[in-house]
Formats: sequence, C-alpha cells, structure tokens
Amino acid sequence: MASPIHADLRSAQEQLASIVSAVTRVQTSLTDIANRSTEETRVAQERLDAVEAQLAVSTSEMEGLWRANEELQGEVDEAKQGGMTKAREAKEKVVRKLRGMMSALDAILVDLEAEDDGIALSTKSKGKQKAKREPRAFLEPRPRVLSSSDSSDTARPTRSNPNGRQSLLQSQAGPSGARRQTSGSSEGNRAQPVITRTVSKRSRSPGETVKATSTEESSSASMAGNADWKIHYSKPPHSIAVVSPGIKWDDLPQRLGPIMNGKTIAMSIKIVRDIEAVFVYDAIKLEGPSGTYLVDWAHNESARLRTEQYVTNGGEPGDQVYHTFLYEKKKEAWYYFGAMSWRPEPDIMLVWPTLSDRSKVKLAAKLSDRTNGYRDRQLIRKAMDEKNLKQMCFQIDGKPFVKASREFMRQIGFSPGEIVITSS
Repeated sequence: MASPIHADLRSAQEQLASIVSAVTRVQTSLTDIANRSTEETRVAQERLDAVEAQLAVSTSEMEGLWRANEELQGEVDEAKQGGMTKAREAKEKVVRKLRGMMSALDAILVDLEAEDDGIALSTKSKGKQKAKREPRAFLEPRPRVLSSSDSSDTARPTRSNPNGRQSLLQSQAGPSGARRQTSGSSEGNRAQPVITRTVSKRSRSPGETVKATSTEESSSASMAGNADWKIHYSKPPHSIAVVSPGIKWDDLPQRLGPIMNGKTIAMSIKIVRDIEAVFVYDAIKLEGPSGTYLVDWAHNESARLRTEQYVTNGGEPGDQVYHTFLYEKKKEAWYYFGAMSWRPEPDIMLVWPTLSDRSKVKLAAKLSDRTNGYRDRQLIRKAMDEKNLKQMCFQIDGKPFVKASREFMRQIGFSPGEIVITSS
C-alpha cells in the first residue's frame, strides 16, 4: 500500500507535467505567432517597397508631364506673340498704306490749287455768284527770276557750279529790281493802303536797328484785297536782294538740329548772335502788296510773344537786321537770302480763315510734316478752326542791304560769280 507521501509526489509530478505541457503549447503558439508576424512584416515591407517604387514612377511621370506642359505653354506663348507681331506688322503696313493714300490725295488736291507753288487767299464775295469763275488776281507782275519750267511747288535750279551747290534763282531781276503794277488789272488800279518805312539808302550792317515809321491806317486794312496775297512754301521771298547757291554745310545739322528735328508747330528759328544771322527751317512766306512776310503759328499767346522777343532781341525798338538763311525742304539745303530787316507784325489779318478748304489741307499738311509727323494734320486743322493756335508774322526786306549781303557772301566763301543779285 503506497504511502501518502508518494501519492502527493506523484500528484505533483502529474501537475508539473501538465504545466510543462501547457508551457510547451504556449511556446509553440508564440513561436507560430512570431513566425507569422515575421512573414507578415516581410510581406508588408515588400508591399511598401512596391508602393514606393510605384510612387517614384508616378512622380517621374508627373515631372515629365509638368515639363511637357511648360514646353507646350511656351510654344503657345510664342505662337501668341508671333501672331500679335504679325498682326501688328500687318496693321502698321495698312496704316502706312493709308497714310500714303492720304498724302497722295492731299497732293492731288494741292495740284488742283493755284498755278504757282503758293496758296492764294480767297476773297469774301457778297453774293453767291459762282456761275462764272473769274481768274484770281495774285501778286502784281514783277521781274521773273525763276525758271520758266517751274513746277507747282518746286523752283528748279538751272545751273550748277564746281562746288556742287544749286542756285535757287535762274537770273537776276530786271534793271530796277522793282515790282511793276499791272495796268489792266482791276486789283492793280485799286488804291491799297500799305505799310511804308523810312530807310536810309546806305547799307546797314546786321545788328543795327532800322527806325521805321508807319503810315498805314491799320495792318488789317492793308490786306483788304485778299486776292493780292499769296502763301509760298518753296519759292524765295520777293523782298530779297541777293541769293546764294544751296548750302550744305556739314556742321549745320548739328548746330541747328533742334529746329530741324523738332516736334512743335511753332516757328523753327535759330538766331546766332555773334554773326547776327537767323536760320529759319521750312519757312512759310506770305507775299502781298505791302511786302514779304514770314507767317507761322504758336501754341499759345505766351509762345508767340516769346518768339517776338527772341527776334527783336528783347524788344529793342526798330527793325532788327539779320543775315537770313532759309531752309528749302524740297531742295534739302539752306539758302542765304542776304541781310534783311525783321519787323513783327502782330496786327496783320488772320490768314487761316481766308484760305479755301484745299489750301487749308495743304497748310495743315505742311505744319504736320514740319513736326516730322508728331502733330496730326487733322488735329492741327481743328486747333486752327478753334483759334487755339496763335498766328505770328514778321515782315522781312533785304532791298536796302545789298552791299552788306555781298560782303557777307564773300566772307563765307562764295565767289563773285556765285552771287546772284535780284535788285540793284
């Protein structure tokens, strides 16, 4: 019979065996779990690696798409810019053609105007008698000094010299150089109140002032016969005493650039005080029974007064005498027209309202061209019609200064044979 101790020991062994068996099962389970976790981790890592690889591929593809989009956008921008450039060029081409057509139309209108290069001022008729157009009386006959083949706007040179200069005049005027009155003209027979001056017969040097007396009733009254007044653009002034061949000094464009390349409507004038010379670019000449005038327009009254002060050397009394150079745009050269007296004539009648429509077209085009196209001719016409531009006028006369003019021409290098005397 087994003792109680042995029974307890056997029971303890059985329990221990059960515990060991349970621990073994738990260990086996943990090992299985660990193995499964390791496998799952490996699989998860493989999946993560695959996802990262796919993400890298997608990122690379996205970057490629961005680059392609940028290139495409650049091509689109270039295409737009090219299209805009082509459109702009086409527009500019059309504008140039239109401007050319406008210039051609203006030229046609101008050619239909008077027989000479100038513009005759229209007379105000009291009735509407237009059935029969009477020939307009222009300037009274005077010695013809231009070539008989003169065109509408051009005084062609008829001789050349070794220096390559061109003469603006063909020959001297008649023996007296004075303008003759037409005996058969009704305008010539009509008494005209004119401006007269008391001038000594001796030739004054430029820089001196010429004391003047006026016997006219008014400057406006002296222009009552508008048909006797005419604007010239390319012909020389009637009141000159001498004229030089065309001058193309190399340094003139540099010294006179501001008046030759300006953008303002005002008179393009430069006075060189040390030699008492005045240079006027593309002058507008107004011829009439009482003499020769340079007429122009300023932006306002202050600008007009400044120009008068400039010409009169600060408002000195009497006429100022300057060696006068005028630039003839069609000849592309300066011409010396001798020493001439300059006198402001602010009270002379307004020229613009007396012009015909065709003449206004020509004058507006002239002023626009002188600003190198910076001022539109239509705006100039509007400003003229609204009286926003102020007229300025200077009477010029070179008849009393033949001796001083000839001496000056010799000083600047002209030979006696090149000096053309238009009056004695």
